[in-house]
Amino acid sequence: MSGLDPHNCDVLLLYACIIASFVGSFIVIYMA
Repeated sequence: MSGLDPHNCDVLLLYACIIASFVGSFIVIYMA
């Protein structure tokens, strides 16, 4: 494994988006 695999980057970005959306919705529910 040398360097960053573009597919791996896409997977990490996907997980980041899912976590961000989950945390965002949780904050909205918590502040409501």
